[in-house]
Amino acid sequence: MVNEDPREQPDSTTASAASNAAALEGLTAAWRSVNDALRDSERRYRDLVEYSLGLICTHDLVGTILSINPAAAQSLGYQPHDGIGRNLRDFLSPDRRDQFDDYLRRIREQGRDEGLMSVQARSGEHRFWLYRNVLS
Repeated sequence: MVNEDPREQPDSTTASAASNAAALEGLTAAWRSVNDALRDSERRYRDLVEYSLGLICTHDLVGTILSINPAAAQSLGYQPHDGIGRNLRDFLSPDRRDQFDDYLRRIREQGRDEGLMSVQARSGEHRFWLYRNVLS
């Protein structure tokens, strides 16, 4: 039986809008879930770096320090904010700074480097850091 009264026919526009709204709600819920997982992952990573006793520092390919954890900064007599934005070369022992360009070249060309880095603490005391760095 066919209903010929158009007022009683289902409105396809309303059904389509309801379907789109449901799909949007599903996408929004999925986005929130992924965003929460990303935020949790970032927090765990940050805690690992911040509370590590290991000396952790990141820099760009010209040596500008992007991040430095408290253990690394304190080993040189600084706070982390003292190093951010400065060049790693500034913290090397003056008699070793000429080797820094070779280090950066090896990182660029090979994607990694390891060795012994001679650094100078704020007190003037020299320290040696054993490092293994990779390009990320």
